[in-house]
Amino acid sequence: MTLKLILYACPGGTLGQQLEHYFSEARRAGHHNTAHDYMPHCSLTGFFHDTPASIPVYQQAVTSALETIRPHPDAIRISERLGNREFHGLTLDSPWLLRFTEVFAHLAESPTRVDALRRKTWLHLSLAYEFPVAEHEALLQLATRWVQVEAPASWSIRFYQRNADNTWICHGHWPLPESPR
Repeated sequence: MTLKLILYACPGGTLGQQLEHYFSEARRAGHHNTAHDYMPHCSLTGFFHDTPASIPVYQQAVTSALETIRPHPDAIRISERLGNREFHGLTLDSPWLLRFTEVFAHLAESPTRVDALRRKTWLHLSLAYEFPVAEHEALLQLATRWVQVEAPASWSIRFYQRNADNTWICHGHWPLPESPR
């Protein structure tokens, strides 16, 4: 059996609450799109495939990477809101996350992994994509109304499994230090 796995940075705090409210309001208004099939997150890797027995390898790699490159309270910052006819989201500025993912990928050696770990370099939180062009303005207004770029956030590193039925299992949750705002 092969699992579909991924590593995310997930927002909590006020920003996390605002994102949840935005997604709820967008769904309620009938604007479901591909971004709604995921929890609010920033992808640190692409999906990769490995056996259930490999999960401790990745959990230990996250723990070791966090010990090697310790996060600081301002390790992740939102730099801007994007909203065009194909994508709505927030871009992140975080050299720390890029370095953390590099260290994680180096430490996460599993002989049973099917494919290479693909580290993400464009750090962002998706709000909407693969939506009808006619919904662009309504989705953008919802994002502007409910999601504030400067909202305080607590972040965590999370290791997920995505099942064939689009359900998720979280195999690890590592909170990062909170920014003193």
